[in-house]
Amino acid sequence: MSQSSSAAVATTAFSLGFIPVMEKLICSDFAMWRAQVESAIRGAHLGRFIKASAKPPAEFLETDEKVDKDGKAIDPLPNPEYDG
Repeated sequence: MSQSSSAAVATTAFSLGFIPVMEKLICSDFAMWRAQVESAIRGAHLGRFIKASAKPPAEFLETDEKVDKDGKAIDPLPNPEYDG
């Protein structure tokens, strides 16, 4: 990729709100790569999605009723917060 096309990709990425990581991960540059990745995650406010303690939302909403008036099972309602 030429220098000008790399700049165009980076400019487009910044205009979309995404901060690209320019370092490739290899054994000798972990610290630099990690700094760029953490900066991008913080800048995009995505940290809550990758914490080990974070739990995904339930796929379906909890309901009190499991059957309808006719005794048929009610299909579970999808949770809008779950994107699976």
